[in-house]
Amino acid sequence: NMLFPHKKLLTVSYPRKRPKVYMTDRVNLLIDLIKDEYVISVKENDWKYSHMFEHADGRYKVVDWGDRDNPIKIDTKEALSDPKCDFILKCQLRPGSPEKLRPFFYFEKGGWTYTDQIDELRAVPKVGNKMFWRGNPHAERIEVLHQLGASYLNSDYMEKRNKNVYYREMAQARLVLSLPGLGKACHREFEAFGLGTPVIMPEFKNLFFVNLIPNYHYIAVDADAEDLAEAIRSKYDEVVGNKEL
Repeated sequence: NMLFPHKKLLTVSYPRKRPKVYMTDRVNLLIDLIKDEYVISVKENDWKYSHMFEHADGRYKVVDWGDRDNPIKIDTKEALSDPKCDFILKCQLRPGSPEKLRPFFYFEKGGWTYTDQIDELRAVPKVGNKMFWRGNPHAERIEVLHQLGASYLNSDYMEKRNKNVYYREMAQARLVLSLPGLGKACHREFEAFGLGTPVIMPEFKNLFFVNLIPNYHYIAVDADAEDLAEAIRSKYDEVVGNKEL
């Protein structure tokens, strides 16, 4: 009700160039849930990684699921100063952002392929003790990964896999390592949460509508550690034998 007041007309605006990511699966589900309450028209906009919901009187809201969390650099920054924009729901939201930016959610990347398998994957027995990693080694990840190496990670951590193989590998793992990439949050930890595999990750400082609690939802590592790889090794050695944790 907060997001969609009772109006008869609603225009859903999609990014003109739709990127190959799966956040749109969840936003499209949101649109599907309200289709019986509104007469919905569809158009395109020039903002990447976002959907705009425009009411008949010209007011609008935005869901921005881009990885940028700096309000100066987000793709929908023009909406921040537009009086017609009521608010922006942001999937990567840093503390201290303007009030018009509000925390939203982050999701798994596999869309319905992941969701349809989740019950089966949760029942997969856990094997081994190493941290599981597979993903894009961009940004600052590569140095950390190489420092951890096969002593702490699955030996083929740099190789790519079919996504369904990837889900099963993650489901089998006792621990998953997640590292920030282009954004502070990563699809990887949410996929692991859904599969019931504990996650070791740098303490997450951004905001969600329901926030992640360090050492409750995940095993936290000091995100500001001078040697992040060493901090991860130390945390792994501390917890690996604690099956109850």
